[in-house]
Amino acid sequence: MIYSNLILNNEIRDKLNSFYLNNRLPNAFIFHGIEGIGKEAHAIEFFAFINCEKKLANEACGICPSCKKTAILQHEFLNIITPLPKSKSANKNNNPIDCLTEKERNGLLEQFSKKSNNPYYKIKMDKANTILISSIKHIKKNINLSISNNNIMVHLIFEAEKLCFPNQEAANSLLKILEEPKKDNLFILITSDINKIIDTILSRCTQIYFPEIKQPQIKSKLQEEKNIKNENAEIISKISFGNIREAYSMADSFDKDIKIIQKLIMAIIENDIKSWNSMFNYNDKEKIQKTLKLLIIIFRDISFYFQDSKLCFSNFEDLYKKFINCYPVDNYRNSIKIINNANDYILRNGNLRLITLSLFFELIGLFKENQDTAFSLSEWIN
Repeated sequence: MIYSNLILNNEIRDKLNSFYLNNRLPNAFIFHGIEGIGKEAHAIEFFAFINCEKKLANEACGICPSCKKTAILQHEFLNIITPLPKSKSANKNNNPIDCLTEKERNGLLEQFSKKSNNPYYKIKMDKANTILISSIKHIKKNINLSISNNNIMVHLIFEAEKLCFPNQEAANSLLKILEEPKKDNLFILITSDINKIIDTILSRCTQIYFPEIKQPQIKSKLQEEKNIKNENAEIISKISFGNIREAYSMADSFDKDIKIIQKLIMAIIENDIKSWNSMFNYNDKEKIQKTLKLLIIIFRDISFYFQDSKLCFSNFEDLYKKFINCYPVDNYRNSIKIINNANDYILRNGNLRLITLSLFFELIGLFKENQDTAFSLSEWIN
């Protein structure tokens, strides 16, 4: 194997290998499922297997020259395409990598290095909101290059839904390639949002669905690799909902994040806007989004408190009781909608301070059933 730290889905691995070993390899696959479950790493493992010089029964040897190049993501037959920032000076026929600034290229290389060590690492560049048509045109230029015997050129397209955003230009360009498949070339599109892939591309791909990673597997990994204590590993594995990347991210600052969440709940109970405001770092957008995700889980727990459903934070029962005693009206589920709306405004690059302040007043207004108390986000952000 290439990734010793990958939670391998043996059923999918065997299914993919069977396509290859039985000479039934399609022109294109599409791997889909939620984020953070190792779809990209499975694609890299599959590439390693089909190009390995000393194949084992069902996996790459990990030690041959081909595998060593794959392990650092520097194999000449491995073409990884990711969303990239668009350069003003670039045109559709340029190699998009050449159009990046030196700082951007170095940053991308650094992220590839991280990806080579961490199967769940997500390559993400600033202002990279789409897969550029120049990335697809670059494939067209190189797809007829000579490939040595028994090798297969594999084109991995990460975040493939961004082929279709903000327009379908890149998707249409890829479609023309898929309509006229070239020998010894395989496309693997990888997406966490298959509904955004246009139907004409879907129809030309063999779909492979990746299920969520099971809770005991995530818990075990957290204890082995992050040295997380059992109680926290149990909670994190539960609230990451099958996404191990999310679990790892939570584990890095879990105790601190939980204290922040407790203080936010107390701020709502005590109607203390000053305390609420002090809990947010307005220079860290991702941290705020992470905090709001945890807040959603807290209100999910509160809404299920009187039901038989298991609580995610069972150790917060005293806090939940205090909240319910203060706000007995059953508007808890509606609070989740309000927080999701706030997250949407953050994604649209709204003012972080105004969004969180407005969120506080909306929640207070909801629980007190006094809509005059609540501010509407739409009043602050267009």
